[in-house]
Amino acid sequence: MPQNTEKAERNSGLELLRFIAIILIVMHHACISGGIEIFKTAFSPNHFVVAAFGIWGMFGVDVFFLLAFWFMLEIKYTFRIERWIKLVVQTVLLSMIALAIGAIVFHESLLAKTVVKTILSPALNTYWYITAYLLAFIFLPFFERYIESFQTKHWLRCSQRRW
Repeated sequence: MPQNTEKAERNSGLELLRFIAIILIVMHHACISGGIEIFKTAFSPNHFVVAAFGIWGMFGVDVFFLLAFWFMLEIKYTFRIERWIKLVVQTVLLSMIALAIGAIVFHESLLAKTVVKTILSPALNTYWYITAYLLAFIFLPFFERYIESFQTKHWLRCSQRRW
């Protein structure tokens, strides 16, 4: 199979935006979900600082998600069931490993219900980002066709205008 020797051109602006989105997500998790009690005092200066930094987390998730699929659109992504299944299996295996480590560290017994919920985690929206990512993988080729057809229709309309 011939190798593509041409390097893909990187868009440093988009890379920077992705990096900023990651920082916003990490700040959100540290501030809002971090469980740091010192920041939970209502109406304190710390509370307002945490709220100011933490509120941008969902924006960071949106930007990161959109950029991930923007890059896929650039490479003309095609849906392959093998890739999708691989991502589902990775998610389930990592969830099972995390569950086992948690049970060992916290000396908890594993209930069958918890194990089943962990195995079905992508379908049950346990990790909402993974579920959204898996659904987007399926629909991305359709979105791409729609975007291309919209652009074509738009340009056809523009070229038919009479000045």
